Amino acid sequence: ERELRKRRQAEQEMNLSEVTRFCRNYGLADSVAEILYKKKFRYLDDAFFDLSSAMLKKFGLSNDDREKLEQAREDYLAKSEREKAATLEAMERATARRRTLLRLLGFVVVAIIFLLLYFGLELFIARDSRKRR
Repeated sequence: ERELRKRRQAEQEMNLSEVTRFCRNYGLADSVAEILYKKKFRYLDDAFFDLSSAMLKKFGLSNDDREKLEQAREDYLAKSEREKAATLEAMERATARRRTLLRLLGFVVVAIIFLLLYFGLELFIARDSRKRR
């Protein structure tokens, strides 16, 4: 009973790891996820992406599994770069839009100040000319 619970808990932890989800998302065999989990690869970090083909072979992955894993890693990195580029582009567009709005606001503020000064001077001149008469 106790060992069964431990085994289930270990299985749940493995299923929740980033590497296991990665393997499932890219259609890799469950054995690949198990091997990587046993070798303490839990997260999609530099250590995972820097694994060489020779190291994967030492882990016991077949040629086919290694090729699929390497292709999946390349696809993931390419997708990640595209998403990062899209995010940066959206941020740049938002910054440019904000800059344009600030310029427009500056123009409106200057125009309002100018109009207030103009009408203030007009009133001052009108009062001054009434006093002189």
